[in-house]
Parts: sequence; structure tokens; C-alpha cells
Amino acid sequence: MSINIGLDDFLKLNKRLGEKEKDILNFIQSYRESHAYAPSMMEICRKCGLRSTNTVYTYLQKLKNKGLIDWQPKVSRTIRIVKRSYVKRPPQLKF
Repeated sequence: MSINIGLDDFLKLNKRLGEKEKDILNFIQSYRESHAYAPSMMEICRKCGLRSTNTVYTYLQKLKNKGLIDWQPKVSRTIRIVKRSYVKRPPQLKF
């Protein structure tokens, strides 16, 4: 059975995300909601307390590899959160 869940619910289910990854993902989501386009690498860097855009890129690549975001190569401000359906497992029965 597949159901649509929001990003917040997915993050609760996905324990593999580090704090910075969660911060970046939440910032991208809130920025896109208020501006209708994605933040720049420098904006992510400043907002999330990172020192370089190379570090931002490393985190973005990790999020992309986990299937949470995507972007068009060599085009600025195209980061988007991937909408998916996630399978929610039924609770295990104890006998």
C-alpha cells in the first residue's frame, strides 16, 4: 500500500539524515514556498551556517543521492524537492 506523506513525516521516518541535511532541506522547502524559486548556493551557505559553497554542494549531492532533491546541472536556482509516495508498513503483530 502506498500513501503520500509530506516532507516532515518523511524526515521523521528517515533517521539517516544528519542535522545539517535536515536544515538544508527545510530551508530549501521554506525558501521555495515564499519565493517560488530555489535559493542560491550562497544563500544556503549563509542561512545554514556553512563556510563554503563547496560544503553546500557536498550536502546537496548527499540529498540528491538519497532521492530527496534534484536540480538541472549548470542552471542556477533549480533545486527542487522530489515529491514521492512512500510505502508505510503496517504495524507488526505480536503473537
